[in-house]
Amino acid sequence: MSKTIKELADEMGVPKNKVNYQLSKIDAQSVSKFVKIKHGVKYLEKPIQQMIADNMRLKLSDQRSFKNDEFERVINHLEEQSEAKDQQIKELHRLLDQSQQLQLMTEKKLQALKESQRAPESDTESRDDLAPETSIPSVGRSEKPKSFWQRLFSTRK
Repeated sequence: MSKTIKELADEMGVPKNKVNYQLSKIDAQSVSKFVKIKHGVKYLEKPIQQMIADNMRLKLSDQRSFKNDEFERVINHLEEQSEAKDQQIKELHRLLDQSQQLQLMTEKKLQALKESQRAPESDTESRDDLAPETSIPSVGRSEKPKSFWQRLFSTRK
């Protein structure tokens, strides 16, 4: 059964120009014997199709082995990169955990400091409640009311 160059190329999964190139490499006597031209279209008979396929298989198998080696090399490289990224992620998680622990300790210390400052304030407020006349400024004066710290550290007369 004869096939055109395009049909053979489609069947083999290669471009037409590769089939034409392989056809040009075959000796002229075989080509004239097994290639028929009808209305400007080359029809390839079974023996020439087989020769082209054999030549293409050899080259395709060489290319495949090269591609397989290249793919293996790329895969190994990507696996190494993946392992390095995993290590970086582990390190970042560890650092993030440390940072969160330090932040928590800082917040606890700040909270304890605030609570310790509130305790003396509540003591001074109870003292102010005992002596309300000293903490309330007189209405008749045009002075600003004293701040908490001014009242706390002012010398009593």
